[in-house]
Amino acid sequence: MKNNVFKSVTALLMALTVIGAGIPMGRNAENIALTASAENTFSSEYQLTGDELNDVTVRIRPAGSYSALAINQNGAGIQNAVHMFQIGDSSRFYLKKADDGSYYIYFYNSAYANSYVSSGYCMFDVVSDNSHKKDGGVIHVVKQGTQDYKRWQFIRQEDGTYYIQNKYSGMYWSLDTVSGINSNNNKLVQRSAPMKWEIEIVNSGSQEQESTKAFDSYNFDNQNGQTVTSLNWMSLLPDDTALTDISIPGTHDSATCNVQYTGRLAQCQQLYIDDMLDSGIRYLDLRLGTSGNSLKMIHGVDNCLNRDGSQLYLDTVMNWVDSFLTENSGETVILQLKDEDGDSTNLAYSYFKNLAETTDKIYIGDHVPTLGEVRGKIVIISRLSLEDGTDYSITKNNVSGLWAIPADNWQIGENNSSALVVSGDDYELWTQDNYDMNASDKWTWVNGSVTSASEKQASASENGKKAWVISYTSVSKLLSGVYPLSAARDINKNLKTASWWEETPDMFTGVVCSDFVDEQLAQMIYQTNFAE
Repeated sequence: MKNNVFKSVTALLMALTVIGAGIPMGRNAENIALTASAENTFSSEYQLTGDELNDVTVRIRPAGSYSALAINQNGAGIQNAVHMFQIGDSSRFYLKKADDGSYYIYFYNSAYANSYVSSGYCMFDVVSDNSHKKDGGVIHVVKQGTQDYKRWQFIRQEDGTYYIQNKYSGMYWSLDTVSGINSNNNKLVQRSAPMKWEIEIVNSGSQEQESTKAFDSYNFDNQNGQTVTSLNWMSLLPDDTALTDISIPGTHDSATCNVQYTGRLAQCQQLYIDDMLDSGIRYLDLRLGTSGNSLKMIHGVDNCLNRDGSQLYLDTVMNWVDSFLTENSGETVILQLKDEDGDSTNLAYSYFKNLAETTDKIYIGDHVPTLGEVRGKIVIISRLSLEDGTDYSITKNNVSGLWAIPADNWQIGENNSSALVVSGDDYELWTQDNYDMNASDKWTWVNGSVTSASEKQASASENGKKAWVISYTSVSKLLSGVYPLSAARDINKNLKTASWWEETPDMFTGVVCSDFVDEQLAQMIYQTNFAE
C-alpha cells in the first residue's frame, strides 16, 4: 500500500477450460439451452456414480463464461439471491453428498464461513413460491435442512460439463437472462430446460478443515506429453530457463483474504496463501507490520487474519511456503517484501538475513538465477528502505552474493507502461504499479505494461542483460467509489477477453499480480510458457 491507508489491486486472468476435458474452451462459446426430458437426461451414461463431487469446494460458471456464481452482498443478509458476477469473493460453494446420491450446496466464504455457516443460513433453495416448483423461481441461500427441494442432482455431460437439477421440482439451473451470461446481477433460477455448467474444484475437505489442497481441475499436456498442473508447472520448464524469462502469476496484497477492520475496502484476495500456491501462484506480495518482536501481515490499518480469525503472522506464511516447496521441490516462490507500517524494516531485514545465513531456503547469488538454481528455494525482492551502509550482501559456504534483489526505488510506471526500478550487472527490474485512477484508465496501463514486457526483454538483451517486468493491475480511488472488488470486475473483464491470448499464445507477460485470484486465472498466465 503506497503509504496510503487503502490501496487496492486487481486482476483476474482466467483461462476458460472445459472441466474434465483439460483443454481451453472458446471465450465466446454459447450456452446450451436444451429441451431434453428428465428421463433422457438421467441416462445412466451421464450419472455420477461415486463421490466425484463429495466434500469439495467449487466455483460454478455457465459453460463458456468468465463470470462465476456468487452470493448477493457476499451473503451478508438472510435469504440472499445467487447471481452471476465477473468476480466475487463469495463465489465458492461446498458440496456434500446426501444419502440418495444428490447433493447439498452450501455457501462458502473463507472470511465469513465461521460465523455465517454456524448461523444456519447457508444452503441453496428455490424460495420464489411455497411450492418450490415455479419455472423461473430464483435460487437463494436459506436455512439448512434435508428437504428434497434443498437437494441437487449433478448430471455429467460427455464434454465434462454438468446439468444441475433440483431433486424436488425436476427443474434445472438456468439464468434469469440466458443471453447475458457475463452480466453482473443476472440471477440464478430454475427452469424446465437445462443449460450447461462448468465446475471448478478448488479445494477438498470440509469447511471446517484448517488447510485445504487445490485440485488440478485445469491440467493440460505439454509438448512432451507431460501433464502440467498448478502444483508442478515450473518443474516442467528447463533448468536453464532464467527466472526473468518466465510468465509468472502473482498476487497483490497476498495476505488479505480475511482482514480485520475495513472489510471489502482492504480485502484483495479470496484465497489464503497456502491455497494460492497450490493454485499456481508463484509470486507473493507481503506487506509487513510489527507486533512486539514479531512480524505480522497487514494492509494499511487492517490486520490480516487467519482462517480462525486470529492474527496472521509472517511465521505462518513462511511455514506455508516451506511446506509447499518441500512437497513440490521443482518449484520456486518469489517473495516481495514491503514495510507497510513504517516500523518493520529492521525486524524484517534481520528475519530474512538470518534465514539466508542459517538455512538453504533463500537464493543467494550475484546474477539472475535460472530455475535449476532456485528449485525448492525462495527468491526475495525487497522494497525495504535500508539504513546507509546496510545492504543485502552475504558470504556463505564460500559463495558471495545478495540474499535479496533491492527494489526500494519502486516505480508506478511511465507512459502507460512499466518504469525502470533498478539496473544490476546482468538484469533490469521494471514495475508498473500506478493505482490512483479509475478502472477504465487503469486498463490502458495494464495493456501497455503486459504487452510491452517482451520489448523490455529484447532491449535489455542488447545490453547483455535480462529484464524482469512486474505488472500490477491495481487501482484505489475510494472517494470515487473504486475499491478492489468493484475495480476488478471492470479491469478483469478486459483482461480475460484481451486479444493477446489468442493472437500470441506464447506471449511473455512477465509477472502479473492479480486480486481475487484462483487456479483458472493463474493458469492463463503460466500456460503461455508451454505454448508452441
